[in-house]
Amino acid sequence: MWRITALLMLVVLAVPAGAAEHFPASMTPAGQVLQLQGSGERTRMFIKLYRVGLYLEEASADAAEILGAERPMNMRLRVESGMITAEKMQKATREGFEKSTSGKTAALENEIARFMAVYQSGVEEGDVYDFNYVPGKGTQLIKNGETQDVIAGPAFKKALYGIWLGKQPAQKKLKKALLGG
Repeated sequence: MWRITALLMLVVLAVPAGAAEHFPASMTPAGQVLQLQGSGERTRMFIKLYRVGLYLEEASADAAEILGAERPMNMRLRVESGMITAEKMQKATREGFEKSTSGKTAALENEIARFMAVYQSGVEEGDVYDFNYVPGKGTQLIKNGETQDVIAGPAFKKALYGIWLGKQPAQKKLKKALLGG
């Protein structure tokens, strides 16, 4: 009996409070059933900044394949720190796009500017952003359940998801977690 109790305690301690609520095992954006591939935290100097989860139709640990895929997928980001401001989020995201595209953001400047507008209304602890890619339609930018914009084109999706899954990700440990590792 004590072994079962110990195992249950480990499971409870392994799942952060609210993680299952904000990162369910599956979701159905735009009518497509997507499964949680992996999730993890973006930290800086031991401070949890945000948690992010990757949802796919079919499991894959191949970042390049995911970035190039023309399939429905979703990246969910939940702000975990009150220290994150709209300005800090925009700066970090801009740097992420630079790394994701190896400095070749010129072709996506209009799309990046539209994406940055999602943060204009402010960023607060507990905000949930969904970056839902629908082939043929584009990347839906959703804040706290409300669609803010839809940006067409697989090139933008690749650059956006590349922030976490690209060759120079925001954090290597986070990339590994997103890929289920």
